[in-house]
Amino acid sequence: MDIIEGKFVKMGSDYNEIFDGLPNNFLGYIRVSMKINGGFKEGYLFLKDKKIIGGYSNFEEELFGNSAIIKTQEIAKKSSIIDIFLYTEQMLNMMENTNNKVFSTVKNSEKVEPSKNVNLKTPNSVKISIPEGNPIKLGIYENYEDYFKKYSILEIFKKVEGGYLRGYIAYNGKIPVCAIYVSQNSIKFGNSAMFEFKKMIDENEDLVFDVYEYSKSKIDYFIESYPESEVFFDNVKNFETVKSTLKVENQNESTEKNLDNLNSFEKPKIEEESISRDELMKKLGIKTVNDEMIENLLEDIFEPTKIELESIKAELLEKITEYLKNNNEISEFNVKLAITYDKEFNADCNVYATLKYDSKNLESKLNPDILKLEIKNIFNNYVIDINPDLTINTKLENNASIEKSVEDLENIINGEISGYLKNSSEVSEFEVYLKIKNEDGYVANCSITIVPAKMFGIIKSNPDIEKIKKYVFEIINTYNIKIDFLNVKVDKITTSIKNK
Repeated sequence: MDIIEGKFVKMGSDYNEIFDGLPNNFLGYIRVSMKINGGFKEGYLFLKDKKIIGGYSNFEEELFGNSAIIKTQEIAKKSSIIDIFLYTEQMLNMMENTNNKVFSTVKNSEKVEPSKNVNLKTPNSVKISIPEGNPIKLGIYENYEDYFKKYSILEIFKKVEGGYLRGYIAYNGKIPVCAIYVSQNSIKFGNSAMFEFKKMIDENEDLVFDVYEYSKSKIDYFIESYPESEVFFDNVKNFETVKSTLKVENQNESTEKNLDNLNSFEKPKIEEESISRDELMKKLGIKTVNDEMIENLLEDIFEPTKIELESIKAELLEKITEYLKNNNEISEFNVKLAITYDKEFNADCNVYATLKYDSKNLESKLNPDILKLEIKNIFNNYVIDINPDLTINTKLENNASIEKSVEDLENIINGEISGYLKNSSEVSEFEVYLKIKNEDGYVANCSITIVPAKMFGIIKSNPDIEKIKKYVFEIINTYNIKIDFLNVKVDKITTSIKNK
């Protein structure tokens, strides 16, 4: 079954601890994962206001509703991985509309008979669903514009006897572009909504403002969903200019209009024949959500914050560090890690490791390719899919700190010099003489004889002696050995020199 993926918050292994730590207004789902028969099986608990309202699982068989909830909670108490994801109202609505079985069992077991005094034309029966923003400042009473970003949405809220007053205004800079006002018995849009907000502020009512960061795509979605919400006046910068721009309605007229008089947002009459969902959406002016709208919305909603990226970096860094620390073939290490997001998570990881010296094999026992593979597996096994770009830099332990015999050093250095000369296109034959003494420190004398490469018995070119001497010097110097004598000479004929 397709699960609409929410915004990842955190992971853990103690179900009770994680559940108890959720806020009372939590909206989203808990994913419980467990490895069964070599693969991961999952269960999902969908929550609204921290109450479980739906469930799905596929541990042993595919279950829905109450059966899935019971099974998932049972698995959660075992050795499982617990992940928390946030939902928005519209994401939960989409899940409910497309996967009825997940929620139907729960709802059927919790039916509530409506009160006889319920007003069927109250706007509470029409659900306003708009994209959520990222919180900037919540619970303020004045100077809300000080917190506006490039795109913002302002939520206005006031409790009143028997209900509430609530409104939403989306801004481009400080210019309102769309608005919705909801009271106990009416919904107003656009300019009419702005007039109500102005009146509420002028009367110094006890209002609470929440400011959220928004985006262009979310404003477009807002207007596409509720076309009547668009505000039509030029260069409005704040509420103080709204009053002079809008035509004030007759004060003797009721400011609360019944939904039957709200233009295209007319609430359908309750008749003996029920109205279909598509007809209802058409009457309410609500557009059907298409794949492109969902994709644009997901890109805005689920782009991780800097704090979330830093949290992921810290978790991965801890895992990589623990692996390197417990590897007996590594004496020192340093890890540089950066996590970025561009429609998917990416990691730029540089590992600098000093490998322990194996005197028997004259090298490290740890193959750098194996080291790279092990660290790559850490990324592959992480709970979030991440594309790692790995660079592994290794070197042997500081040679000065390792007691090697003179014979060992001569063999190692002779081998490196010989390897270089064998791969040189300028050299056909060579002989290396190297002698190292340990007299209050290592001292080396080195003499090299080479025969230039030939073609049809003719020397192709004279070898670059200075280049060869420089390379040999660097090899010897790497081992903290003082060079007392270094000579490279060319012999143009083959004598007793060793063949390549």
